[in-house]
Parts: sequence; C-alpha cells; structure tokens
Amino acid sequence: KLRLTVLDELGNIVKGAEVALYKTEADYAREENPVQEPMLTDQKGRVTFKKLAPMSYWVVVRKGDKDNAGGGEIVSKLEEGKLNKANVVISDGL
Repeated sequence: KLRLTVLDELGNIVKGAEVALYKTEADYAREENPVQEPMLTDQKGRVTFKKLAPMSYWVVVRKGDKDNAGGGEIVSKLEEGKLNKANVVISDGL
C-alpha cells in the first residue's frame, strides 16, 4: 500500500487533488498508462493506493493551477507488506 498526503506550499492539506501513479519516467512524462485509476484526495488530503508492487513510482498531483512539477515527483521503493507513506507538495510553480 502507498498512502500519499498532498500539501500546499504552506503545509496545508489539499482536499480534492487528483493523484496518478506511473511505473516509468516515460509514462509519467506523457501521463500515459497509470498504474491504477487516478484518485482524489479525501478530507485529510490523503489517497491510498493498494496492491502495488514493491518498486518506486512516479507521481502526478494536480488541483486547479497547482501541481507537483519540479519536486516530489518520485516515491522511493515501497516496502512489501507495509503501509508506505509520503507527502507531496503542490504549488503554482511561481
């Protein structure tokens, strides 16, 4: 499992952000072939992807004009049998 918490540049949780996971940098760059259907963050700014292979994943997070381009695009290799957690910060890039 992988639980991602989405935060804005001020550290506030972001509800309703779309999160997509990709296995390869090429798929990430083209935003093609997500590992699972993209998910929206809940009231706590979280999404949990289940039944993932123990590997690293590329992440795209978007809400409105904010995204995670330029930082936090890859999640380190997941540990099997654990709830892996990571934070992703989104900003407007300015």
